[in-house]
Amino acid sequence: MTAALRCGLLLLSWAALAPALQAQPVKTEHVTAELVAERSAVAPGGTLQIGLLLQHAPQWHSYWRNPGDSGLPTTIDWQLPSGAAVGPIEWPAPERLPLGPLVNYGYEGELLLPLAFTAPADARPGSTLALTAHVRWLVCREVCIPEEATLRLQLPVAGAGTTPGSTAHTALFARMAAVRSVPLQGWTAEVQRAGRDLLLTLERDGGLPAGAAALASALDPLPSAAPPRGRTAPACADPPPGFGRKNPRCRALIGRPSRSITASMSSQTLRFSPADSFRSRYAG
Repeated sequence: MTAALRCGLLLLSWAALAPALQAQPVKTEHVTAELVAERSAVAPGGTLQIGLLLQHAPQWHSYWRNPGDSGLPTTIDWQLPSGAAVGPIEWPAPERLPLGPLVNYGYEGELLLPLAFTAPADARPGSTLALTAHVRWLVCREVCIPEEATLRLQLPVAGAGTTPGSTAHTALFARMAAVRSVPLQGWTAEVQRAGRDLLLTLERDGGLPAGAAALASALDPLPSAAPPRGRTAPACADPPPGFGRKNPRCRALIGRPSRSITASMSSQTLRFSPADSFRSRYAG
């Protein structure tokens, strides 16, 4: 038997004995939940993406980290091997979920919540790391139901020089990375008090960004509505007392008097009242 053939047989034997990536989905009445991984194994001390995969029943949804006017975010409590670590949820950008005069933020259909997992530096190649997560979520349609599940993932440890393969969920991890929520770039935010209200001012740095319309939509948690009957939205107006100076490029003042907003293509001033939602839209 040649040396090359012996080497090949040894590799095949190791592959047959090596542990496989294993996870068991848990199905509730409205959600199927599972822990998944981007790659088939992890190196000692290495980091890879794992995730909570939620498949919602049609027309049911769960919530983003900021659920909006109502709701609760999904939470995960971990039990990990000694020396392992898991980062925070890397939330994908949510959908807007209008409900009457309210708007929530969350997800329908298939959802992957990625997290970065770091293996113990002393993990033994060929062994398996057992991850356990206790997950709680609020799932809603016309009513809201709190649900929970205990999920497990068996993650193989790869040897030195081994490149872990892809999994059935590798492409989904890539799609979620493309729509991940990231800090707003190119804008300066300031929060001030005006009596019992809070004023949030966003001012653009430099030139008008290509995504200005998208930003306006993101700042509009209520559907657009016509002005109250008998009134028209003014083309420009001074801010109410306590709002500071008027922006010289003011284009519109839209909204109810109790929560007025000044808006332009270079800045937004939003007023948050204790019991109010708010309305915001670029005029141009």
